[in-house]
Amino acid sequence: MTPQQLLSEYIKARPRGTLIRLAEETGLSKGHLHDLVKGRTKAVSVETARALQKATGIRVWQWLGLEPHERRT
Repeated sequence: MTPQQLLSEYIKARPRGTLIRLAEETGLSKGHLHDLVKGRTKAVSVETARALQKATGIRVWQWLGLEPHERRT
């Protein structure tokens, strides 16, 4: 899933005003988050991914579009 899809799904599943609250919680601008939702921002920085993880619980690697490492037993 792309960062755009992650954020869109997160916002759709919550009440109105989520984008504003998310901007306040992450310290990111509402405009930056809106650009991410609209696909105008293709890549997410590590710092942005960390802020989004703290606010949403969605893991950094997901925001960065990475796959989790396979576990070896």
